[in-house]
Amino acid sequence: MGLIPPWAKELGGYATFNARIETITTKPAFRHAWRNHRCLIPIAGYYEWEQLPGGVKQPYFIARADGQQLYAAQWEPRHPLQEPTEDGSCTVVVQDGVGPAGDVHPRMPVFLDPEQTEVWMTASPDDAMAMLLSAEVPELKLTRVSRSVNNPRNQGGREFLEPVDESEG
Repeated sequence: MGLIPPWAKELGGYATFNARIETITTKPAFRHAWRNHRCLIPIAGYYEWEQLPGGVKQPYFIARADGQQLYAAQWEPRHPLQEPTEDGSCTVVVQDGVGPAGDVHPRMPVFLDPEQTEVWMTASPDDAMAMLLSAEVPELKLTRVSRSVNNPRNQGGREFLEPVDESEG
């Protein structure tokens, strides 16, 4: 669903799954969280889809080659419209895609190193932005995976991380 701003009048009405680094401080949906609620999201990697000729989209699983799992993010507390069992909402900070990941998709998450955790969480907004802008893109591992990951009816796990060759796609 993405980040739900405190002023939202309905759930799901905003495209807030990713927060662009270049507008995170100015877009109304992100400003409050940027100033007050930065966090890190530990995930093994993410999927992106490469647009191929003929309208076919080929998914890739993209992860840090070193196995680290921290992505810059921000959050908001549980919104009154959310179920009482829900904790809140969050969004990943994204930047322009570079290198092989940028060849697959024009955007990618901002990767932070574990030693930056404390600074990221307590930095002023200006210092946090400086961290984002200076964050180095680590070596990434791109794995071409089955297009069955595109179908929301498919409930899978590890099989969606298995590499496929050109003919399987």
